[in-house]
Amino acid sequence: MKLRVNMTAVLAVIALVLAIAQFVAPFGPRVFRISPGILVIAALLLAARYGAHRQAKKRDEILKAVPRRPLGLSDDSPDS
Repeated sequence: MKLRVNMTAVLAVIALVLAIAQFVAPFGPRVFRISPGILVIAALLLAARYGAHRQAKKRDEILKAVPRRPLGLSDDSPDS
C-alpha cells in the first residue's frame, strides 16, 4: 500500500520534469511528441490523488484516536 502511494508522488514528479524538459527543448519526432500541457495536467492529477490519499489516511488516524464513548457515557446509564 505504501509503495503505491509513494509511486503516485514519484510519477507526478517525473511527469512534471518531462513537461519542463519538453517545454525547454522538445525531443522526439513531432508526430509522437506529448504536449507539455498534457504532462502538467497529468502531474497535477497525480499530485491531487496523492494529497487526497494522505488526507484520508490522516482522517482515519484521527478517528481511531477518538474513544468510542468520548464523554464517558455508557449504554447502561439511567438517562437512556
